[in-house]
Amino acid sequence: MQILKAIKGPQGYFDQLFLSQEELDWMRQQVRLQWQARILELHPQLVTVLSQYDLPCYHQLLMDYPQLEHRRLWNKNSRIFTPAVVEHIRQMPFFRKLEAELGPVKIADEERLYPEEIYWRLARPGVAEDVGPMHADSWFWALGHGRIPPGYVRVKIWIPLYLDPGLNGLRFVAGSHRQTWPYIGIERDGLVKPQIQVSDDELDITPFAGQPGQAILFNDDLLHGGLVGGQQSRVSVEWTLFVEKSCYESAKRGVM
Repeated sequence: MQILKAIKGPQGYFDQLFLSQEELDWMRQQVRLQWQARILELHPQLVTVLSQYDLPCYHQLLMDYPQLEHRRLWNKNSRIFTPAVVEHIRQMPFFRKLEAELGPVKIADEERLYPEEIYWRLARPGVAEDVGPMHADSWFWALGHGRIPPGYVRVKIWIPLYLDPGLNGLRFVAGSHRQTWPYIGIERDGLVKPQIQVSDDELDITPFAGQPGQAILFNDDLLHGGLVGGQQSRVSVEWTLFVEKSCYESAKRGVM
């Protein structure tokens, strides 16, 4: 019950779950396959050059080939794994460790494209528009993004595949899940999304300093956002877990 106790506890997160090197390499390969297929779908003339660029050098690819448009390439639906990839992830040893602690879990279908959706993100170094502002995931659900089945609570998992630790990736405010923060809904990209009404300067923000393959699971109310420092493009995967409410409540009491 360590994961749930930590998520519900004073810090609001748990960061001691790791992919094996084999699992990390496999996930990287799945992202690369989808990344390459999407670029070639829109720019088939680049078929002979893509092999020269690894994912952390994505930003260099854009500089070398300015006809590539980042925003056009990477709408969210183009970054969602297929059901076959999700099923493989479910069979990985790290996922079995998750369910050993959390009990049988469901994965949210936030975009309603597939029954369960795991997606990846790609953020260029120094490009603020590639990441979101500080927020709590619960705000999106309150604004109508996604559905939660009866008898379940939400837990988020985020795993970096490529990053400069502490410089790009995730940032968060430890303990912020135990406070109420003001926000409003504003329209961005055709959807109503939350906008926090507190400046970053007023928050005690911590950059996630974990290594590639080091997962962080966090409370649905924890304030977090993206970070775009470093020298390479950051690649991460994430999804929302639905945990049975009875298991979640048991962790609060310290019993199973």
